[in-house]
Amino acid sequence: MKKSVYLIALMLGSLGYQAFAQKDFTLLSPDKSVKFILEVADSINYSVAVDNKGVVGKSKISFTTDASRKAGWKVVGTKRTFINELLTPVVRQKSKSIQDRCNQLHLDFSNGLSLECRAYNNGVAWRWITSYKKEYKVLDEKVGFSFDK
Repeated sequence: MKKSVYLIALMLGSLGYQAFAQKDFTLLSPDKSVKFILEVADSINYSVAVDNKGVVGKSKISFTTDASRKAGWKVVGTKRTFINELLTPVVRQKSKSIQDRCNQLHLDFSNGLSLECRAYNNGVAWRWITSYKKEYKVLDEKVGFSFDK
């Protein structure tokens, strides 16, 4: 009887641990009109809102290589940065220079990958970065777009 009580307590405790293992990150644009939300648990989900109206609902993103050290998405480091630079394109656009102004969130994962997200006043962007020193193959990259009505 005692063993079954301990087993049930252990199972319930592990369920609670899984619920608390999720980490949420919110990134706002410089003018705070664009909100980029990341949910990191067994998978990575994102959503985007503009002026507090959902534009992209909860959607998955993932990246897999043949050099991944561990499965899963455990966050081991974060860094937030404000970027305000003037870029000069090689081929002239409508203007001679382009203002690059955004808030950036850099997430490092235990599997050797990093996700760098940016929130601009007119949109969002992200890119995957690896810390691998040797050559690797990208096996899979997925992104979903769940457009809210």
